[in-house]
Amino acid sequence: MSGFSHTLNVHPMFVHFPIVLMLLALLLQTLAFWRESDFFNKAAVFTFDLLVISAIVTLFTGYRAADSLGHETPGHDFVHYHRNLMVIFTVAGAALAILFHSIKSFNHPIMRWIAFLVLSGWLVYSADKGAELVYRYGIGVKLEVPLEPDEPHHPEKPENNGNVHQHDHHETNEIH
Repeated sequence: MSGFSHTLNVHPMFVHFPIVLMLLALLLQTLAFWRESDFFNKAAVFTFDLLVISAIVTLFTGYRAADSLGHETPGHDFVHYHRNLMVIFTVAGAALAILFHSIKSFNHPIMRWIAFLVLSGWLVYSADKGAELVYRYGIGVKLEVPLEPDEPHHPEKPENNGNVHQHDHHETNEIH
């Protein structure tokens, strides 16, 4: 798999799981609250438990990725900011999961919905900082020599599977 051979670390393969699971837990809890459904309540808690597990794994891969960066890496201090935000999210999520399973009165649909809403906001903000690391500072991106205009984009598929298309190869530094 040529795409995976270009990754600098495995962190990008894990980061989307906590985001999706957090937002899904919020959606399920919203449905449980709105529909007064035991099924959606249980699904929300189960999804949240999966989120906590995935957040712990993702945090570990993030630490490994950060350790591979040098102190001279552009955005190095920003990496620590993103890490700290995600540590807070993961610890808060794990603490809430423990509370939901151990204190009956805390495991109320409204309490979970509020917790999920706050955590979702925190996660979206924190994930945005991770995206900024990639798209602003190029963290975790392996910069390759750009293709020459005459070089095919898919050398393993010179015919491009019959899909004929052209690109405008103007030399520019602007992002469109």
